[in-house]
Amino acid sequence: MSQINNATASPPAVLTLTLDSCCIIDVLENRPSRPHVEALIEAHRQGRAKVYVVSGSASELLRDRTTRENYGEFLDVLRAAGMDDLPQLLTPAYLDYSYLDHCAFGSDEMLYMTEQIRSILFGPNQATSAANPLKWRNQTCDVLALWAHSHYKNDMFITRDRNFLKATKKSILAALGAHTILTPSEAAARVDGRRRPDGPPAEEHRCDDR
Repeated sequence: MSQINNATASPPAVLTLTLDSCCIIDVLENRPSRPHVEALIEAHRQGRAKVYVVSGSASELLRDRTTRENYGEFLDVLRAAGMDDLPQLLTPAYLDYSYLDHCAFGSDEMLYMTEQIRSILFGPNQATSAANPLKWRNQTCDVLALWAHSHYKNDMFITRDRNFLKATKKSILAALGAHTILTPSEAAARVDGRRRPDGPPAEEHRCDDR
């Protein structure tokens, strides 16, 4: 599996997509969005799109509120989901959060952008690592996923987490470089050249396994 630590150019006709961790869960647990996520993966294999996962997804909390012992466990998850051939976007290194050799060492610019994204997504509900480390970890996963998507200049960020999909936030995030934020069903329609469905998509809700 290749890892990307700088922006790479793609042919103009090929859309670049970033899958958040909810997309991985949808495939593993056979949730309603699974066929749409798998359609995006197939489009990647056919050369009709370029689809990425985010290295920071490895650090998200598991159902038992623990974390993975090593990055190899995350690679096993990607294999189980049929995503092990997708390239990865590296996220900034965080102490006691990131996996060595699977992160990008940060800069002031990286830190500034992550804090902007955190403020937009969570506002006064931002958690701190000291006061609420579990909530902070999950929020950080969301922040770093969108940071990677924006930093590497991908076209579409794919999620069913309604916090990303709120109209009041989407336009601000787009101005930061997020471009287009879609649900899996919307993205699959876009890649296939079909019209985006009207109204709120059925799978729009919190990634509630966390």
